[in-house]
Amino acid sequence: MDRFFDKKHVLILLLGLSCVLLGVFLWWHLRLGLTRYFDVDEFAYLHWAHNIFVGKRPYVDFFYYATPGFIWILSPLYGFFSGTGPLLAGRILAFVSFVGLCTGAGLLFWEMRKSWIAIVAPLVLAFLPMPFDKFIEIRPDTLAFAIAMFGLFFQIRWMRNDERKTELFWSGILYGISLLILQKVGLQVAIAGIVVLLSRKAMPFVLGLVFPLGTFVVWMMAWGGFNTGMYSITKLPFEVGNLGKAFGMMPDLFFYPNQIYYGQTGISTGLLANHALWIIGLGVGIWRLLTPYLIGKKQYIWSEVLISSIFITHVLSFIYFYPMRHPQYLIPVAVFVSWYVADGVFMVFEKIKKSRAGLYIFAVLMLGGFMFLHQTIRDVTVPKLAWSNKEKLAEMQTLWTMIPKNSYVFDLEGATLYYEDPYYVSSLPFGQWAQFLSRPLPPLAAALEKTETKYIYQGHSGRLAALTVGDQEYIKKNFIPIGDGALLMRK
Repeated sequence: MDRFFDKKHVLILLLGLSCVLLGVFLWWHLRLGLTRYFDVDEFAYLHWAHNIFVGKRPYVDFFYYATPGFIWILSPLYGFFSGTGPLLAGRILAFVSFVGLCTGAGLLFWEMRKSWIAIVAPLVLAFLPMPFDKFIEIRPDTLAFAIAMFGLFFQIRWMRNDERKTELFWSGILYGISLLILQKVGLQVAIAGIVVLLSRKAMPFVLGLVFPLGTFVVWMMAWGGFNTGMYSITKLPFEVGNLGKAFGMMPDLFFYPNQIYYGQTGISTGLLANHALWIIGLGVGIWRLLTPYLIGKKQYIWSEVLISSIFITHVLSFIYFYPMRHPQYLIPVAVFVSWYVADGVFMVFEKIKKSRAGLYIFAVLMLGGFMFLHQTIRDVTVPKLAWSNKEKLAEMQTLWTMIPKNSYVFDLEGATLYYEDPYYVSSLPFGQWAQFLSRPLPPLAAALEKTETKYIYQGHSGRLAALTVGDQEYIKKNFIPIGDGALLMRK
């Protein structure tokens, strides 16, 4: 019996149970992803991806203010799926992206600590209620930061052996690809680039970074969209972000009791577990930033500084930089919170693993933690299964039956997916922020008249009310609502 409960067997048991629990947590992500209602942003990305599929150009043919990598990746879905198929396929892509994010976090931890505790980083990430729901949505954030984590992983491998120039080259390529998917990765790439430049061995990194980004620039120049494209991905997001000054969101908004994210009202186990893990992760991350020399070898100090600096930058960016602090902006912060929770577990394990009694206590605490997390994730996610997407999918099928295939549809949500846009902007409440743009948008009424648009879809978000008074008056004069008012038809 003593032989069975020796250190080796205890660690194998803990590692095995960790892998099983991670699989359970990922299964919850997939199940909820295929069941949960769709956020309005998901329709927008899928509609823009369909524009790409039929040959439209972002920035020139339609309004878009992110780098186009994500909608490029989504667009081939329309070659394989029709009807509501792209929505469910997009959710599966979101799940695969999240698995990649978890894998990147685990690999980075293994490279830094060379410990089985690496499994704890993706385990905690797959559990965290905030921002659990955003990981399963069709949006670029998860994929972009997953690729950036692999870029960081290869950079750390190079920093620990600077003869690995191939790793540095691949790091640059992966960072560049992540920027093409979402420019919000830019701050992390900038910190990584500064560390590489200080080494004075930056050429492989620069070449890797320039390859995807240079290809993108050449692509924009090839069809005369360079000026509009650069404006759209640099200045335009900040102009749209000015809306946050009028509708500010506090950084701690989503950490209050919230049934949508924590599955229960009031002070629930999901909320308490989430907050405890966030506090631990933040604390350990700050500790590592202040004491990088404690980890051991002198050549590893810069690795510690790099990771903790990226983490703190993401935290400060969310608090002070983003004007609209939506939960998806917490995705990169949550990755490093999970990473540093694992690092805290690692520090405890390293302290007590030499003692058999200490190892047994650690194992009992881990097993108790596993049981608690397993029950808590059920408490958090089971209520959300009731908020199904079936009604929305049925509504979309009805819309496609009602609206002729080749019609123009002015769609303020993007949920009609397949119809041609009569106006430069679609799927956005642009009336809220059009006043902040340095390049004014074209007149809406003129575009609807020119294309003889017969249908307007505002969905259930009431986005018609976000248009200018003049545009609302034109629509009220020329269109009538059908049914519940989600769809309007020309009189």
